[in-house]
Amino acid sequence: MKINRIILYRDGACIERRLLTHLQNIIPEVHVLAQPCQHYDLDAKLAEQLLLMIHTKKAEMILSVDYYPILAEAAHTVGIPYVSWIIDAPHYTLYSPTSFYDEVFIFHFDAEEVQRLSDSGRRHIFHQPLATDAEYFSKVIKSSRKNYYSDVSFLGSSYQNEHDYLDKQKGLSEYERGYFEALINAQRNVYGVSLFAGNLSQAQIKRLLEVCDIHRPQTYDLPESLMAENVLEKRVSVLERQETITRVAERFGITLYSYRDDFPIEGVDYRGYADYETQMALVFANSKINLNMTLRRIHSGIPLRALDIMGCGGFLLTNYQPELLEYFMPGESLEIYESIDDLLDKCEYYLKHDAEREQIAAKGFEIVKESFSYEKALERMLSNI
Repeated sequence: MKINRIILYRDGACIERRLLTHLQNIIPEVHVLAQPCQHYDLDAKLAEQLLLMIHTKKAEMILSVDYYPILAEAAHTVGIPYVSWIIDAPHYTLYSPTSFYDEVFIFHFDAEEVQRLSDSGRRHIFHQPLATDAEYFSKVIKSSRKNYYSDVSFLGSSYQNEHDYLDKQKGLSEYERGYFEALINAQRNVYGVSLFAGNLSQAQIKRLLEVCDIHRPQTYDLPESLMAENVLEKRVSVLERQETITRVAERFGITLYSYRDDFPIEGVDYRGYADYETQMALVFANSKINLNMTLRRIHSGIPLRALDIMGCGGFLLTNYQPELLEYFMPGESLEIYESIDDLLDKCEYYLKHDAEREQIAAKGFEIVKESFSYEKALERMLSNI
C-alpha cells in the first residue's frame, strides 16, 4: 500500500526521533502529534486532536510506538490503518477489543507474544524485530570528545530503589510465599523458558493478583495467568539485576548508567542517566564489555538494548534469548552467558583478550547494520498494510 501522508503519534518513547527521521526519508508527508496520553482507552482530548489532524492533513495512516486503543478507535472511525510497533513487554493494551479492528496492524518484536495474540483471533499481528540506527550513532561517537571509558558497563535499571510485589506479600500464607519463592529461585537459573507458565493453579493466580492489587481492565481479554506470571517475572528481574551488579562490582567494578537508581556499594561507579540520542552510543562504544540483562517478561524477542549496544559498535555480553540465535553466533558476533558465574568468567576472559573482543564487536556491528535497520523494518511493516 502506497502511503503519502502519515501521522506519527509521539508519547516519549526513546526511539521516536530515530523513527521520525527514517519515516521522513520514505513518506512524503509526516505529521507529528506529540501529546501525552492521559488514558489509553478514554483520552477524549487526544482523540479529538487526532481526528482533527487526520481531517486537516488528509492523513492516510497513523503510526505509534507501542499500542494505544484510543488511536485504534480513531483509525476505526475514519477507516484508515493504525500501525503499532511494540518495543517492550508486557503490553496489556494489546488485549483491548480494539486490537481486533480491521484497521489495526500490530508489529511485535517478540515472536512468542505474536503467537499468543494470533491464537486469540487477532488478524493483523506480525513479528517484527526492533531496529537501531547504526549510522546515526556512528556520527555521535565520532563527533564527541567526552570520555566514557569503562571496563564493564550496564545501562538500565538496577531496581535498587523500586518496590515489587514482595512489599504486598503480607496477605500470603507461609505456604504460598514458599511456593512462589521456589518458582522464582528456579527461574533465576533458567533462560529462554518460562517455569511459571503451567505451574500456577487458578487459585494461586487469583490470590497473587489479589494481594498485589492488580486488576484486569473490564473489557480486555487479558489472561489473568499472564498477569500473574509477569508479577513473578518482575521479581526474578529485580533479584537477577541486583545480584549481577553486586557480584560484577566486587570482582571487576562496574559503571552503572541509570535514572534515579543509585547502587551504593563499593565497586559501582554510578553515573546517572545517559540520554538515548546523545550519550548512549558513547557509553557502549567506550566500554570494553556491555552487559544486557533482558527483563524476564520478554520471553523470546531481542531487546532494544542488545541491538543498540551492537549498533554502536560495542561488545555485547547478554543472557540467552531464543531469537538471538536466528541472527548471531555466540563467540563470533556477541557473547552469551548461561549463569551469573558464567557471566563473571566471560568478563574475566574478554577483559584479557582485547583483539578477540574487538573482533566480535565488529562482527556484531556488521550484522546489526545490515539486518536491523529502520529502513528494512519500515519497508516490511508498510508492505503488510
